[in-house]
Amino acid sequence: MITFIQDYIDSSIPKAKACIIGAGAAGIEIATQLASSFGSILLLEAGLEEFDFETQKLTYFKQQGKKIRSLDPQNPFTFEMSKKGQTHLKQYGGTLNIWGGKWKTLDPIDFESRFDLSETAWPITYQDLYSYYASIAQDYQILDLTWANAHNADLPFTISQLPGFSPSLDLLEKHPTNSKHKFQKQLESSSIQVILGAHVVNIALSENLDSVKHLHVRSLRGQDWHVEAQFYILAAGSIENAKLLLNSRSQLKKGVGNHSDWVGRNLLDHPKGFGGLLFPYDQNDIIEGRTFSDKNKTLEIGISLNQELLKKERLPNHCINIFPRIDQNQIVYATKFYLEQLPNANSHLFLTNEKDALNQNIVSLDWKFRKEDLICFENYLTIFANLLKKHQVGELNMKADALTMEIFRDASHQLGTTRMALKVQDGVVDSNCQVFGVNNLFIAGSSIFPTAGHANPTLTILALARRLADHLKQTYGNIFFNS
Repeated sequence: MITFIQDYIDSSIPKAKACIIGAGAAGIEIATQLASSFGSILLLEAGLEEFDFETQKLTYFKQQGKKIRSLDPQNPFTFEMSKKGQTHLKQYGGTLNIWGGKWKTLDPIDFESRFDLSETAWPITYQDLYSYYASIAQDYQILDLTWANAHNADLPFTISQLPGFSPSLDLLEKHPTNSKHKFQKQLESSSIQVILGAHVVNIALSENLDSVKHLHVRSLRGQDWHVEAQFYILAAGSIENAKLLLNSRSQLKKGVGNHSDWVGRNLLDHPKGFGGLLFPYDQNDIIEGRTFSDKNKTLEIGISLNQELLKKERLPNHCINIFPRIDQNQIVYATKFYLEQLPNANSHLFLTNEKDALNQNIVSLDWKFRKEDLICFENYLTIFANLLKKHQVGELNMKADALTMEIFRDASHQLGTTRMALKVQDGVVDSNCQVFGVNNLFIAGSSIFPTAGHANPTLTILALARRLADHLKQTYGNIFFNS
């Protein structure tokens, strides 16, 4: 059932078994998974059915450090709905309303401890998530992106089959999936109550601070409500998740879940950019770029160093895509890099003294790289180029001034601001996505990623959301609920 916050102007919002904050990819996935078991799901969405500029202005953030693409709140004409790549969208359906439709799993190595950095390991493994990747791929009609299936289809992996390399496969949808349309019937059913225009401005805890008592919800017109549920899931996106936790300071000075000062920290993205040209030794060679699987899907074939080499050389899991072009009557290939940013506690977002229309503190983003990011990028390129020569593929030429992190921009993939960890000292949520010290508050979405890999995060967001839904059904399924 889809309603609007003003529908409750003269009444309270009914208590629910579960309350989910944010109706984007993660929030809708969890709501539809829980509905059949609990039948009393409240889904709070700050945005409206259609894009609303006054609502979108609430996503505005200040910046210092490396710039991330953002909306100019003073100029509505700068926001082009037809343009992909906006940072995040405050609208029913979330950023799925404008995303590019790229599906890819993380690689097994992405979950492991690497780079001699203590904060790199996930508290779960690739195998813990594998069955959820598979079920999401089936339910969302995604092509199986495993190497075995691609190889059996005789796709042209002229480089990535060579020793030292590994294919990196992305499925691109011609018409990107939007969960609010895909699950429209379930979302309009009586078991799920969607409330649009509902802005959560504070998480109120119990007297002993170990559970959520209620949420403080506000409309843009300034009316307030309290919302109660048995358990709560924060699924509003990496920036908004951290912003709400940090702004919830009525009982805890540093905000909810911020016992170890990790909320807002480890702000990561997928730096991407063009740089350098690949000159093939044989002009008759066709080097992979894209292979069309059918009229509605495109398989994009990137090249990575294989996992054995990454471990040996202690390198991040980058990816290089190559695109043919004609240069002085010869075929050359432009190279586009998708980097795995190293974890970095000093890359963070924090509250400013400036207030938004809801009287909430606006955040400032300080997106930073470590000095090791550039060192690893240079080492990766050296090994990659040497392998191309060794296998008689061609030469990778990089201009000296291109070997800088300045060639990269963000991919609108904010990650890591409420990272998952084994211990409270190292993060915000545990392996079951529960906020440390708050027994009925959970977080979903890319904000819980401890590391980034180079894959578009949507498939992993959905797999983690489904895994969380299973955990919640097991944990709360036998607990009596009285609405």
